[in-house]
Amino acid sequence: MLERTNRTETPKKMEGKESPGIFHASLGFDFIFSRDENNKLHCYCIEINGHDSGVRGVQDIPDDQIDKTHKIVAEIRATVNPEMRRKYGLANEILHDIHVTGEFAPSEEGKEKITRYINKSLRTAPTFTHAHHNPDFIEDITRDKRLQEKYIPKEYQPRIWREGDDPVSSTGRWIVKHFRSRGGDGVHVIPNDQFLEFIAQNKNEIDKYVVQELLMSSGAQMVPESQGKRAASMRLLMDFRYLDGGTIAPDFITAYQRVAPYDTDKTKDDEGNKLTWEDAYVVNRARGATSAAASSEEITMAREAAEKIIKNIASAYIQGQDSD
Repeated sequence: MLERTNRTETPKKMEGKESPGIFHASLGFDFIFSRDENNKLHCYCIEINGHDSGVRGVQDIPDDQIDKTHKIVAEIRATVNPEMRRKYGLANEILHDIHVTGEFAPSEEGKEKITRYINKSLRTAPTFTHAHHNPDFIEDITRDKRLQEKYIPKEYQPRIWREGDDPVSSTGRWIVKHFRSRGGDGVHVIPNDQFLEFIAQNKNEIDKYVVQELLMSSGAQMVPESQGKRAASMRLLMDFRYLDGGTIAPDFITAYQRVAPYDTDKTKDDEGNKLTWEDAYVVNRARGATSAAASSEEITMAREAAEKIIKNIASAYIQGQDSD
């Protein structure tokens, strides 16, 4: 169901003379699966993450849902570079304090300088030892969510709101996230009746947000009790080489579903604490999401979408190389 190579050579050595490699990369794609009015399943790419994408959630998949050998390999892939873990941890704290808590409030010029420094520092290596180091062009796309819609085919893209568009979401809510948000930080669920107020309050910085129509998750197929009740977000991770001629040669592929801990219609948790829309719809491990295996259908659909996205990115990358 999932693939990996058992070769240990560096990517350049693995590339044959007939098909030299153009670049190698590690990308983590986040997908939501949703059903239309005819109950047909669709997948949507809501985000592309870079060479710091992790697969630690695979280790938490129940043993009866996944091949144990793959689980072991995924654990090896999740080996962390200690120095980069320190850098990413520090970067996340700084960005969280700037964009979420407001405890660190530098000037606009200061924010830009800090962001540039953080980005430069994080380009030195991936967080995970066995991940590929992405070219700067590709890492730029993963770090600025505003750039990603250009490379995601329309059929795999949620509706994106831009200033002047109809402010009414067909699902009743919008997902709003800062273009550099990480790990679910700075992600908001805004209902239609509060959306224009949010826009007015943030009119001077609205260009720094990505606004997507909230998708109604179908849940995870391998967790029947989640279907139609609990939101799920699938992480598809690909370590690959893009070869001359357009071939995508995978070195390691894995996927898992992250399932929200609460039903979308629940208003309080087991202790009686009030739940927010973010608790129900923003699905990540930091918010208590559990791991489940992705089904064969989900993996097939997500991989097809991911390969189309990679080809679009590669086309732009090659054009940029040719113009240099």
